[in-house]
Amino acid sequence: MSEQARMATTYGSPATTPVDAAAVRRRPGMYVGDVHDGTGLEHMVWEIVANALDQHLAGYARCLSVSIDPEGLVEVTDDGAGIPLHEVEGRTYLEDIFLRIHTTPTRDHHAPHVHLSPSMRGVGMLPVAALSSRFELETVRHGQRATLSLVRGQPTSPLAIEPTSQRSGTCVRFLPDADVFGRAPVSRDNVEARLRELAWLLPHLELRFCGEVLPGRGGLYELVRAWGATEPILATRREIENASVELALGWAPDATTRIGSFVNYHPSVRGTHVNGLFEGLADLASARHLTLDAGETRVRVAPGLRAVVHVGLLDPSFGGPTRDHL
Repeated sequence: MSEQARMATTYGSPATTPVDAAAVRRRPGMYVGDVHDGTGLEHMVWEIVANALDQHLAGYARCLSVSIDPEGLVEVTDDGAGIPLHEVEGRTYLEDIFLRIHTTPTRDHHAPHVHLSPSMRGVGMLPVAALSSRFELETVRHGQRATLSLVRGQPTSPLAIEPTSQRSGTCVRFLPDADVFGRAPVSRDNVEARLRELAWLLPHLELRFCGEVLPGRGGLYELVRAWGATEPILATRREIENASVELALGWAPDATTRIGSFVNYHPSVRGTHVNGLFEGLADLASARHLTLDAGETRVRVAPGLRAVVHVGLLDPSFGGPTRDHL
C-alpha cells in the first residue's frame, strides 16, 4: 500500500442494519450529527467531498471543485473515473447507493478511502439525499452518462443512462432540507478553511472553492514557508512500521510557535505524533552533543518553530471521543 493510500484508509462501521430514506429522516442526527449547530450540514458536504478525494487518492482525479451558492445549494465536482453502473441484485450500482447504507468502510471495499467528517466515519450518499430537498447527480464513466434526481431521498424520475463523448467525472448538487436543518445555510467559512487545509495535505490535487484555486502546491514545505519559516526548511516523508509520516519544519524570526498536526487528513490538537516530533528533535540535539530530553527540547526549540506533522494509520487510536489527540 502506498504512503498516500495508507494515510487515507480508516475503518469503522456506520450502521449495522439496512435503512431507507424514511428511516434516516426519522433520526437524522444518528447519521450526520447535530442538525441544529451546523455540524450535521457540514458532515453532508464532507461525505460527498470524501468520495471525490477517493478518486484522487486512487490516481483518477486531478481536480476537485466545491461551491456553495447564496441559497445554500452545494455542488461538488471531480474529474475522476465516475460511479460504476453495473447491476447489483437487479438494479444498477448507482441506484443501490440510495436504497441501503453499507455496513463496511466502503460499499465496494475500494481502497484508498478517506473519511472527512469529525467522527471519521462515513455513511454514504443515502443520508445526504434523504436529508436534501433537492439532490442531483450526474456521472460519466466508460462513455456512459447517468443522471439521477431525488427529493428527500425519493427519485423524481427513473435513472437515465445515455452514451456520451464527455470525459469521465461526477457532479453532485444538493440543497439541505430546511425542514430538518432550519434555514441557516452551510458555513462557507468553515468549509473553505477545511478545504484550505486539505489543499496543503494533497498538493497534487487542484482544489477549488467557489471558483478560486486554493494554494497547496509544494505541500507541507510551502505551508511552513507560508507560516513564516525561513530557509533551511526540513521536509520529509517516511514509512515507519505501520504508519506513514509526513513532516515539514523550520523557524521564523519571531518567537511564536505554530504546530499543525493531522491524522488521516484530520486536524488534531496534540498526541503521540507531536510528542514524537520533539523526541526526534531531542535525538538530533543528542547527535550534536547536547543532552536534552523532549521536554527541555520544547523549551529550547519552540520559539519561532513552524512545523506540520501528518500521520497516516490504518487503525488510529485516539485519546478521547472528540478524536482531537492521537
